[in-house]
Amino acid sequence: MEDAVARVDLARCIGCGVCIPTCTSEAIKLFEKDQKLMPPENTAATYIAIMDKKAELARIKKGNN
Repeated sequence: MEDAVARVDLARCIGCGVCIPTCTSEAIKLFEKDQKLMPPENTAATYIAIMDKKAELARIKKGNN
């Protein structure tokens, strides 16, 4: 039996942190990045940014950089 290792599926991760409190074994943690980003100005801008990131990751996964 292989060791159970938590892995982030980068094709699905949007960096929202929702997985952190649901991980009962505390295997997932967030780390502060050096680059500071400004939050979107409203909810619509938040969802647009999320969808843009998901589309970018999908292109990378397909090899269409």
